Amino acid sequence: MPPVPSLKEKIKTTLAGVGKVLAGKDSKRRLTVLRCSNQEQVQTALRLFAKAYPKLQWEHIAVHETDPQQAIAHAIALYTQGTKRIPILYEFPGEEKGHPADPGEISRFGRVAAAQQLVDYPVVLVILASSVGAFVKGASELWKGKGGYFAWPTPPPIFEEETPGSDEAGFITSDAELQEVLKSLSGDAAAEYLLRIAEHHITQREWEKARLFLIRAVQIFSQGGNLQGMAKGYHLLGTQSASRGDLNGALEWYDQAVDNWRVMDDMAQLAVTTTQKGHVLYLKGQLDRAARAFREATDIYQESGNESGVSAGHRQMAMVLERLGKSSAAEKLYTQSMEMEEAAGRRGGVARCKIHVGRILDQRGDLTKARQYFEEGLAIHRELDDKPGIATAQHHLGNVLFESKETAEAVAAYEEAVALEKELRDYSGLSRTNAELAAALVKLGREPEALHALVMAHYLASKLRTGLVATLTERVAELEDSMPADEYNRILQEATTQARDLFTHNSAGS
Repeated sequence: MPPVPSLKEKIKTTLAGVGKVLAGKDSKRRLTVLRCSNQEQVQTALRLFAKAYPKLQWEHIAVHETDPQQAIAHAIALYTQGTKRIPILYEFPGEEKGHPADPGEISRFGRVAAAQQLVDYPVVLVILASSVGAFVKGASELWKGKGGYFAWPTPPPIFEEETPGSDEAGFITSDAELQEVLKSLSGDAAAEYLLRIAEHHITQREWEKARLFLIRAVQIFSQGGNLQGMAKGYHLLGTQSASRGDLNGALEWYDQAVDNWRVMDDMAQLAVTTTQKGHVLYLKGQLDRAARAFREATDIYQESGNESGVSAGHRQMAMVLERLGKSSAAEKLYTQSMEMEEAAGRRGGVARCKIHVGRILDQRGDLTKARQYFEEGLAIHRELDDKPGIATAQHHLGNVLFESKETAEAVAAYEEAVALEKELRDYSGLSRTNAELAAALVKLGREPEALHALVMAHYLASKLRTGLVATLTERVAELEDSMPADEYNRILQEATTQARDLFTHNSAGS
């Protein structure tokens, strides 16, 4: 298997590719797009163009500083007037503020670019990864007619330090049989095999093992320019990052997958990845961005006639509306989704909708009806042996029971949810349920057990960087006066050690 190119070599290849397009060597169309992940990469690219082509003169045009028509006219004039300067258009409206490019401005830019036939001129568009969607939709004629597309290479996220149990190429060396299989494969076949292994590790919640295989698969796909394979790898990297609690990392991986799906015009996969990205944004509390992602995915499903996707999209948008305090609008969408799920005979979807509606009823104070919905949803989840569904239903049923002053029953429901969340390694759910369990245990006078649950909740919340940390810190401190100092300190230490072992063991996949 050939060695993995260094970052420096990848940058040289990228710059050379852009140069070929500008020179018209690979295509009659001479406009090329260079996608960068952030503003720092944009500035690096602008600087390195001058070094890579010292005989050329480059004109940097920040589009947001002028009118799109003027920016395009300026770029074309540099060529038609024989100045021998190559224009680089960058910082489109919105990007200068660190946001994606403004869709309306990009639509205007696209119309002018099409009218002026910008694709025929040696021009470089340097855009952010988050702006790709705006260009694909708002400047579709320009996007489809461009002569080339390149992504600015980024450093590999692993192999900067030694990984125990792996060789220089990143393969797990402890499995001799696996190595023998890989020796018989090469190129995309080897990468696809690595993806299958990674997916197995993801199902086993062995996040670190999955990450190693995924990174190696993406590296192999990138060597052959297989955008689809790279996108599949990026999507799975986003999934494993989100599952282990690294939400920022998950967004970065999903963005790269989304970018590739757009380039390939693979709308079905774009919808899947965009939905997952929406869930991560929802967990981060970025509700406006989450709503945009869910809406985009739902629109794709609607256009393709994917009724199941549309139904799921209704639930996802309802979740955002619920968080925004628009419970009536949320309930309407949940009910609409439930009707679609019932008509299609999807029992799991019906159960999820019942839990969602039950939560809204709980918030309104209609505990009797909320309990009915939770119990109906729980019964379906048990029938399907859906452990994540059972855990979620028991958590919410516990809340209703606690509010109804059936505290012992609430504790039993919470404890089943905690046991399942531990098994599933659902750290976010485990943190929330332990926090609720602690409140119920205090009501029953079981302060030592409550302290243990609170410390577990606090440790996981701090690792996941959720907004619960400050509140949980106060609640842990409040229990200090309810028991002897030596007992308090002992429980504090024991619970912290258990939480750390649980998180570290499961995150490493050992």
